[in-house]
Amino acid sequence: MGENTRFIHGLGGELIAEFDGTNGSLKKEYVYGGGTLATIEPTAVNSNGTQYATVDSLGSPRVITNSSANVVSRHDYLPFGEELFAGTGGRTTAQGYVGDNVRQKFTDKERDAETGLDYFGARYYGNTQGRFTSPDPLLASGRPLMPQSWNRYTYVLNNPVRLIDPNGLLDDDDLDEQQAKQQRQQPTPPPQPPSTNVVVDTFELGSPPPPIPKGGGPVPARAEIKGTLEGDDQRRRPYSYVNLFGIQETVVLQVTDQNGKPYYTTNSEGIPASVDETVTKVPGSVEAPAMKDIKPETRNEDLQPGGIVGDKHSYNPGPPDELPNNLNAVRRQVISVVDPNTFKSYDVGHFEIRYTKTQVIITDYTRGKENAKTYTWP
Repeated sequence: MGENTRFIHGLGGELIAEFDGTNGSLKKEYVYGGGTLATIEPTAVNSNGTQYATVDSLGSPRVITNSSANVVSRHDYLPFGEELFAGTGGRTTAQGYVGDNVRQKFTDKERDAETGLDYFGARYYGNTQGRFTSPDPLLASGRPLMPQSWNRYTYVLNNPVRLIDPNGLLDDDDLDEQQAKQQRQQPTPPPQPPSTNVVVDTFELGSPPPPIPKGGGPVPARAEIKGTLEGDDQRRRPYSYVNLFGIQETVVLQVTDQNGKPYYTTNSEGIPASVDETVTKVPGSVEAPAMKDIKPETRNEDLQPGGIVGDKHSYNPGPPDELPNNLNAVRRQVISVVDPNTFKSYDVGHFEIRYTKTQVIITDYTRGKENAKTYTWP
């Protein structure tokens, strides 16, 4: 006779308890918190009692330990979720690659012991084929610029190492879902009268919230001006100056992560994150004659410990051309930080730089126009 078990799920679809379908006795409880799954079983059912699952970046339980911190079992998976057992690639039962009664497998989904299929809520998934067993019912999820989205059986756009599917209907990663959730939680603004000629300045909207990785590690989020860099560089040239022929200000930027802490990381070879910039001229600026056809200079620097980087802003036509009295040259700068491990680029800063004959005025739009800050030098 087959197993007779009654499953109880929470409001979010998560499994929270198992009861014996014959006599109604409790067989197992599931407790979720802080990315950790704990299972509680009566000692008559399992001598290990409470067990804890340690998950990987995709949420798949990899090591199961008991309340004495002893390893009960281990689990490894191929990219699309097929489990690797003892006897494969040097894995042995002595290392813990043994069977257990943990139902949560690949990406924390319940695996049916009889069919080997994973239950994703809307559909079942075949981990040996890397495909769902039924088509995606949401035809609107097909996108012209993403050909893989038109395969109605495909799993996470054939990118299972980076993406997950929480309910069998999504092919985007949880970073997009988290950003959408943040946007949904923001208060709805009051309705505005319709306009047929609305122009949105995306630059003044600031840097978008950074996507948070599945593992919760730090990512670069914001760049902020900490002050002006005074003194001379290694070639004995001043970092900041103003004279008849040019003006320059070098500011100190600090990059912080999504938690507001200084961001700094290196790869296995000790190479730190790099800081890139994109600079564009703003139409309507009043330029020095010698600078009208010159493209803005861009730079690339390595991020220093503490998330610090020097950012030089200069307007220098040079002798014999003096800065005109009505100089009003405006530049817009976007700062990006490239993670040295993933090579992913993060938009962390939006700055507008205005040069006059005697001053450099920087407006920080990183947190949006409503939170903009203005710095003037000297």
